[in-house]
Amino acid sequence: MLLDYGLFLTVAENLLGNAARFAEREIALRLGIRDSFLTLSVRDDGPGYPAALVQDGPKPF
Repeated sequence: MLLDYGLFLTVAENLLGNAARFAEREIALRLGIRDSFLTLSVRDDGPGYPAALVQDGPKPF
């Protein structure tokens, strides 16, 4: 499996940082391999994206 470690760490840091900033009490992480792809899922119990951001799309980090 090929992995761009720098890119992975940048994405993981952004996802975890956002979850830590906006979570109320819980953050769930899932890391796995599916069809030869590394997957990272981050979920928190925060308020979620504002409706305007979902409609217009997020800005790149």
